[in-house]
Parts: sequence; C-alpha cells; structure tokens
Amino acid sequence: MQNKRSVTPLLPIFGFGCIVGCVARYFQRKYELLADGSLKDGAYLHTVLLILSLLFVAGSIACLWKQASNVSHTQFTHHFGIFSLLAAGAALLLIGNTLLLLSGQEPTSIYVASAPGFSAFLNKLLPPLGIAAALCVFCFVYRCFYQKKPSPLLYMCLSLYLIVRLIVRFQAWNTDPSVHDYCYALLANIATMLASFHIAGFSFDKGKRRMSLFWLMCSALFCSITLADTFYDGDLGELFVHLALLLCSIGNCLQLALESKEDSEF
Repeated sequence: MQNKRSVTPLLPIFGFGCIVGCVARYFQRKYELLADGSLKDGAYLHTVLLILSLLFVAGSIACLWKQASNVSHTQFTHHFGIFSLLAAGAALLLIGNTLLLLSGQEPTSIYVASAPGFSAFLNKLLPPLGIAAALCVFCFVYRCFYQKKPSPLLYMCLSLYLIVRLIVRFQAWNTDPSVHDYCYALLANIATMLASFHIAGFSFDKGKRRMSLFWLMCSALFCSITLADTFYDGDLGELFVHLALLLCSIGNCLQLALESKEDSEF
C-alpha cells in the first residue's frame, strides 16, 4: 500500500514557500516594477520568483509522485478546522464580489471596441457569478463535512466563474503588456480553475487526488504571490477574492493531503 500521509510533513515547507513568494512579489512591486510593467535596472526579484516557482512545481511533482490517488468525496477528511477554513474562503469570496458589484467595473475585455455591449455584459456578470460561486462552494463544503454526496455542479459553478474572470481580467492585456505585470495573476487563475475542475470530479467518484493536489499547491503559491499585488494596489474587492481563493486552495489541499482511506488508480 502506498503511503498516503508522507506528504503531510512537507506542507509547512510549501506554506513557507508561499509566504516567501508573497513577500518577494510585494517588494518587487514596490521597488523594482515600473508603472508600465517593465523592470528597473539591477532588478533581481523576478529571478527569485521564477526560481521559487520552478522549485515549487518540481517539489510538488516529486512529493506527489508516489501518493495514492483516491477518487471519492467520501475519502475526504472531515476536520472542523478544515471546514472552517473553506467556509471562510467562501465568505470572503462572497464579500469580495459584493464589493466589486457595488463599486462597478469599467469594461476591460478586448471586446470593448468591437463589441462594447458584450464587454459590458461580461463585466456586469462577473460579480454576481462570483457571489453564486461562493454560495455553491459553501454548499459543497457543507455536504462533504456531513458526508453527503455534493452535486458536481456546485464546484463547476466556481470553474465557470473563474473562466469568465479569466476572460474579463486578462484578455485586455493583448495590447502587448509586460509579462511581469500580470503573469502570476494569470497563473493563479488558471491553476485555481483547473483545481476546481478536478475537485468537482470527486462527486462523480472519478476524482484524481494527485492531480488535484498538484493544482491546489500551484494555486496556493500563485494566489499568494498575486495577493501581494492586490494589497499593493489597494483594491479591497480583489484582495478579498484572492484571499478567498487562497484559503479554498489551502483548505482543499489539507483535505486531500490528510485523507487516509482506500487507494485507487490515478
């Protein structure tokens, strides 16, 4: 039988990596990254973040390589602390999108010129969809905590929200921006979207534990880095959203890392 708990002692190391990434990104934004997204002469923190990201990804693969890959939602842990962490993430996602809804957003997608009505629709759709996603995440977590089978549509709603968010937030950067300005936010959104997609698979009893853990770890790192961006920019709504995604990634990572029931194939 494969050792399912060997990943647990390494989680503090990955957590420390997330903290280092957040701090490094904040100081990069403060001292090295110019307003146009370019770097000052002598900048080096982008190299630190790149090396950290590569080590984190490689370490995640090495750590998860021989882990068992359970497939069912019944194999989740049911610790109240993890439930509280995930519930807090859902609450912050609700608050963050409510703030974004109240503040309003100017159309930012590439359709703003060619299809301004569609661009405005996407921007107006995003906060309500985020609120719905927050409620769905809480329902999913609640049912898992009480060992009831959750509907896969609950986490698929989060995936849909992240897809729309990806379109709204990042397609406007096709006007040739600097990669240093947005790459980690892009990676955070992609990793979280893929993680939520795999988490939904557990409702079908076709979950992929190792793949889910990998994307959750990547999501935790990149959300930590992007959290520094939102803190530096002073955008309270986006700060709550990224903090919510970070807490959900950490909570689900713990939920899968600590589970200890029967094996199945990857």
